[in-house]
Amino acid sequence: MDGRLESGIHFVTVGEDEPVVFVNGLFQSTESWQGFIPSLSRYYQVIVYDMANQGKSYRDEQISIRKHASDLLKLLQHFGHEKYFLIGHSYGCRVISELAKTHSDRIRKAILTATSTKSMMTRNKHIYETWYSVLELARRENRDIGELFANLIVPFIYSPAFIHANQAFINHFVNTIKQLQLEGVSHNLRALLDHINQDEVMRSPASFGVPTLIIQGREDYLTPSSLLEMDGHPGETIKIVPDCGHALTVEARDLMIQNIVEFFDEG
Repeated sequence: MDGRLESGIHFVTVGEDEPVVFVNGLFQSTESWQGFIPSLSRYYQVIVYDMANQGKSYRDEQISIRKHASDLLKLLQHFGHEKYFLIGHSYGCRVISELAKTHSDRIRKAILTATSTKSMMTRNKHIYETWYSVLELARRENRDIGELFANLIVPFIYSPAFIHANQAFINHFVNTIKQLQLEGVSHNLRALLDHINQDEVMRSPASFGVPTLIIQGREDYLTPSSLLEMDGHPGETIKIVPDCGHALTVEARDLMIQNIVEFFDEG
């Protein structure tokens, strides 16, 4: 079922029972989770949504991570459950972290995939600034740089082995990025950079008492698994996936589904 909140957030829900909400990465939309829905909707009410500046949701040049978290809270309130399972990918992990600061009581358990930590931010800030600058330069000069931008980010998103073995998919990804509204990506990138520049530390939901599973690719060059333990929290469980990059949702989908069901069914 497709729906839209009064706030302008577009969502899709499939299935019944306990609710699971997917929180998108920077380049994702409701379409990104289609491979997860058939399996998980047998056990849960699966809720996917477009964040501001994504897919069919509203546009906001002044968006912030806190506003993203506020939008997520409104989505949870709309469905009326007391608690939710949350699954975030990359950018979405930061939104879940922000929500947990004030509403950890609404989160039953959280899974963070390809998440970032404080130790990664000094390094990653330079990467995000470069992406943002490229997008802003193209906007000011009214140039179509979809293909250039896609090729810029591919090595950060996918593992070398996956790129080598899946050229047809990589070409499809490049075409998908070319069709995105990159101005919206730019606004969300600015929100991420502002959050980092304000020294807003991304605290794990585990630090607020939420059982948390982190799944990270061993070959993730954007958010390296080697830095996870430096900022780890005792309440976290960390699983490292060998030979996998930042795009766990693509490279290790079946393994992710298995881990989701096992973790949410524990206890």
